[in-house]
Amino acid sequence: MSPAILPEDSKTRALSSIELRRHLQDPAADQESYPWISAMRELQCRLPEEFESVISLSTSESPRDRELAADLLGQNLLAEKQRLPEVRQILLQMLNREQMPPVVKAIAFALGHVNGPECLVPLVNLSEHPSADVRLAAVSSLGGGADPRAIAAMIPRVSDEDCDVRNWATFGLGSLVEVDAPGIREALLSRLNDADLEIRDEALIGLARRRESRAVPALLRELQSLKARGGSTEQWEWFVSELEEALKLVPDPMESSDWAPVAKAISALRSEGGNRP
Repeated sequence: MSPAILPEDSKTRALSSIELRRHLQDPAADQESYPWISAMRELQCRLPEEFESVISLSTSESPRDRELAADLLGQNLLAEKQRLPEVRQILLQMLNREQMPPVVKAIAFALGHVNGPECLVPLVNLSEHPSADVRLAAVSSLGGGADPRAIAAMIPRVSDEDCDVRNWATFGLGSLVEVDAPGIREALLSRLNDADLEIRDEALIGLARRRESRAVPALLRELQSLKARGGSTEQWEWFVSELEEALKLVPDPMESSDWAPVAKAISALRSEGGNRP
């Protein structure tokens, strides 16, 4: 279930804001658990009445307090964000004075959630941060942006030393960005020999969506590898389905000298037991 549409939890709503903050700041709390997510969402919903206390957290001497302030201001669990101009200003003020990578990471994610024009340059700068966690947050927040500065910041990150950063940058450029440009194609082509299968597949899908014929040999190798592995897995189904969608952009793919081998290979895979469950 998407966190943005979590059902109301009467027990969580009954807790005071102090109790909610105490739970969110508990080092032993599982941040992937429903109670933690529910508590975060409830406190984010209370942002208008808790605004001053959140501002106080943002200037606390405790990094844990400042990280919580950024998480609350980011309002990632709310479909409708509140007090956006003020929130962006506070987050940027926090960023200007923050040195702790975990807090900078939280601020970078928050800037992506409350996205505004003033957030772009700080996120571009954070994409080169020494901490891989911060770079990941910046790349995630920049993903999908059509601004040339965002794209220029994403391109070198497809070669980042950190696998997660490379993955998000490749996904962002390949699937989230609609822009087509030589720099994007070359960046995606550079990932076709990445050690990580998911990154290779993300690059291939991005190139197929741009009808980049230089990717065809690698696409055929990947489809042959899928055939050899056999069976339908989540990664298998995602890759083939995305590739089928990309081929819809090619006029008459079965008649295309470049893309007919790919279309035929997909058809063979589907007929040999790779049909969708």
